[in-house]
Amino acid sequence: MEKNEIFKGPMICEPLDRRATTQHVQHGQRRVIAGKLWLAASALVAGWHLHRLACKSSIHTAPIPHTDKIEWSSCGDNYECGRLLVPLDYQDESLGHADLSVGRYLAKNKTSRLGSLFVNPGGPGGSGMSFLYRAGPALATLLDDRYDIVSWDPRGINGTTPGVDCFASQTDQDIAFSHTYQDVGFEARNLSDPVDRAVYAQQVRKADAENAVIAQLCLNRTGEALRHVGTATVVRDLELLSRVIEGPEKLVNFWGFSYGTVVGS
Repeated sequence: MEKNEIFKGPMICEPLDRRATTQHVQHGQRRVIAGKLWLAASALVAGWHLHRLACKSSIHTAPIPHTDKIEWSSCGDNYECGRLLVPLDYQDESLGHADLSVGRYLAKNKTSRLGSLFVNPGGPGGSGMSFLYRAGPALATLLDDRYDIVSWDPRGINGTTPGVDCFASQTDQDIAFSHTYQDVGFEARNLSDPVDRAVYAQQVRKADAENAVIAQLCLNRTGEALRHVGTATVVRDLELLSRVIEGPEKLVNFWGFSYGTVVGS
């Protein structure tokens, strides 16, 4: 099933109530487009332009270790939400923590429940919480309501901290992306033709340069916290979420869309 069939409804871009090494993975079927770009750290930053400045939040700096449980509370019909503190830097917990906004759509088939299925909507820069509210019921139906559908906002996105601040205003953001590949896209080419391949390679180099500029703008405004935002930390946060929710002995069940397949791999 394509993501656009289940990813419906308005974007949710408000922080939710604050009270509230992958192993076995199950991949989504969508391919990663222009994987070279999405794997670049700067491309992760560029993906965030889809989420407006209203989705920012500040970084915690106190050296607090990760929590070993999530205090769940109801946040909608059959939904539960909570938060999980994780190390900002998994190599040095003294640097503080990230605060993940987490949610789940509960399995209705209680007698034959199989556990939790963790999902990432893609992007980079997609809000897992927004995706969960849009797609949770449809995903649950596909899986015979035997899994809790769990997602979270990755670092830098929506209700999770550290947040990412790249621009002083929406106007600055629009100007920065104007006429870039994020704005106009790539020109379709026949990659079996040497001339077209050369043109495409030139477009990729230009996009890499554009991403580097945006990444530097984000680093200038966000600071060192930006170094703890990226695909590697998404995977480590996923693994810790699974250990906390399902237990350390359980394998990680994961369904990633688009860029989410990179997380799964």
